[in-house]
Amino acid sequence: MDYIYVCEQFFFPIIREFKPDLIIISAGFDSAKGDPLGGIGVSPIGYSWITQGLRKIQKCTSVVLEGGYSLEALARSSEAVFQTLKIHPEDD
Repeated sequence: MDYIYVCEQFFFPIIREFKPDLIIISAGFDSAKGDPLGGIGVSPIGYSWITQGLRKIQKCTSVVLEGGYSLEALARSSEAVFQTLKIHPEDD
């Protein structure tokens, strides 16, 4: 819930105001639920929600995988983001 609040109240409005031509997501998944070092606990649904929100702002979005310390959490989170990227933003 904290991520949703911060995204909706702060990050997404700032990004909308900036009007980017491209959004690049650095998907480290260190904050994923099950990651032994991150300790934050974002679920795959949470990553999907954030990705969908960014794509609603700019459909030209790229994701770069760059880290994470749990292969299981990395796989679940990556799959959620990948499935979200397959959805066309205008269909949401």
